[in-house]
Amino acid sequence: MEDRDKLNECNLITKARDIRRLSEEEFLSLTNQIKELTKNFTEFKQLIKEGSQILLIIRCLTGMKRKDFASAIGINEEILRQIEVGRREIKNESKIDKISKNLEEIFSKISEISVENALELFKEVAIPTDNEKVEKIRSELEKMGLPEDLRKMNEEQFLKVFEWLKEKTNNFKIFPEEVFLAKNQLILILRCALGLTRPSFARKVGIHQETLRHVEAGRKGIQFSQKTVEDWCRKINEFLKTQEISLNVEKSLSIWKEISIHQTEENVAEIEKIKSEMNKLGLIEWDKKDSKVLPEFFNFFREKTNNFTIFPISLFLADSSLSIFFIRCCNGMTQKELAEKIGCTKDLIRHLENKHGRIVHAGPALRWIDKLQALLPKNINFEKFEQNWKKIIFSKIENIEKKESFKSLSTEAIISKIEELKSRTNNFNEIWEILENDARNIFLFRVICRKNKRTGKNIKN
Repeated sequence: MEDRDKLNECNLITKARDIRRLSEEEFLSLTNQIKELTKNFTEFKQLIKEGSQILLIIRCLTGMKRKDFASAIGINEEILRQIEVGRREIKNESKIDKISKNLEEIFSKISEISVENALELFKEVAIPTDNEKVEKIRSELEKMGLPEDLRKMNEEQFLKVFEWLKEKTNNFKIFPEEVFLAKNQLILILRCALGLTRPSFARKVGIHQETLRHVEAGRKGIQFSQKTVEDWCRKINEFLKTQEISLNVEKSLSIWKEISIHQTEENVAEIEKIKSEMNKLGLIEWDKKDSKVLPEFFNFFREKTNNFTIFPISLFLADSSLSIFFIRCCNGMTQKELAEKIGCTKDLIRHLENKHGRIVHAGPALRWIDKLQALLPKNINFEKFEQNWKKIIFSKIENIEKKESFKSLSTEAIISKIEELKSRTNNFNEIWEILENDARNIFLFRVICRKNKRTGKNIKN
């Protein structure tokens, strides 16, 4: 009867909420109860039947990582993870018996249980509980009337939060845990205040860029453990200590505008307006080989880039194909050359330029904007732009024409081609550049070597 009362007391702690939300005091209290209920860690069956998530506390007491613990008790690691987060229960009696026996064997080999080590392990998965400081900050944020997704704030709201966060962080010199816990998306405002891009901020602070992206986007379902919260805030604070913070509200606001793009009706309207203007000029369906529309193309992009000084993200989002082609015409670049400058593959440039795909979201677009803006010419007139356009277009036409097979040529023409090839390759000693520029020359070399394409054997004249 006494054991049943203790078990009920234990259940009041564990079943009232997610075990991961236990405070340190509750965790320590629960470990003592488990010790008593299992008769000094020798009988686990009844405890597991009451609630499988208790395996999380038991694992922490063993001092084992999840993978090792799952293997030791005879279950799959992913199943154990689901049990520990409260998404799965073990109902099968034979499975409970097997786990219980394995646990008894594990604890029989442990000479001394370190509660301190168990608590450290628990912190790796524990979800921080709200305290008075966190609740106070949340209340202050609610009074500001901000949208749930901070990216949807308007300019006035951003500046208001900027000043509020400046006060909470002591002029951006420290990033308190309670601020992060109250609204982890505030890290986005911090980054804007520091004037840093996401990759730069993630690299300098030492956090994973993809996780940072999800946090800044306010993704639901992201739950940080106590240890992760401590690690992130520690790294951010270490970074802030080493920096000479020079606040530039205009720069912060500029970065903010780029981040918030495509989130509000105003931004969407701007993109649609640009698309409409493009359509009126005939740019949307423009055949890039048609020179008649080229002046309109040049003047339109010159205006939208403020005479080649800035590349608006709204312009890129309106039509990434024309934006890429415009940059190529400004610099007379091949797709391969632009790919090298941007840091992507030639196939991606070709794919976007040919409208086989397009970039419509701000996140991916932001990764292009800085690099495209760096390629804007400081001074270019239409004549130079047209020259570059001709170079690109005629080169493309020539490449298409080159694809015509040599097999259609007469014998005399083939002999002439071979003689020309001999001269250009220094009597066939320098062939790689020739092959790279025009792979059809392989056909000529095969003819010279008198090799059959399929068998590789010698052929007659």
